[in-house]
Amino acid sequence: MRFSPTVPSSVGLNDYGELGSGNFVTAFTAVPVVGVTHAVAISTGLYHSCALLSGVTLQCWGENGSGQLGSGTTVTSPSAVTVSTPPLSNPAAIAPGVIPYLCPFRRSRFLLGG
Repeated sequence: MRFSPTVPSSVGLNDYGELGSGNFVTAFTAVPVVGVTHAVAISTGLYHSCALLSGVTLQCWGENGSGQLGSGTTVTSPSAVTVSTPPLSNPAAIAPGVIPYLCPFRRSRFLLGG
């Protein structure tokens, strides 16, 4: 994943929408992550990625068979979806794992999704 100050981009295989390009097409050159702007942190899992945005919003994209995108469904998404379950309050960082993601909060609380 390549990261710029405004819009992150990625390159590579895209079988599960893990590039966030809005489709499932493999990219041989960098493509922007659709719908993600003002990201302050990005982390990738095996087949999904998440971005923490400057307004303390968390967005994820890619494979979602275990609900790891936090959208309240198990529908895979090639575009960023806002994490809605459970509601976030002041997240400090994001670190997706192989299946779930881990989101530490500023007061030593953690959110484990997926």
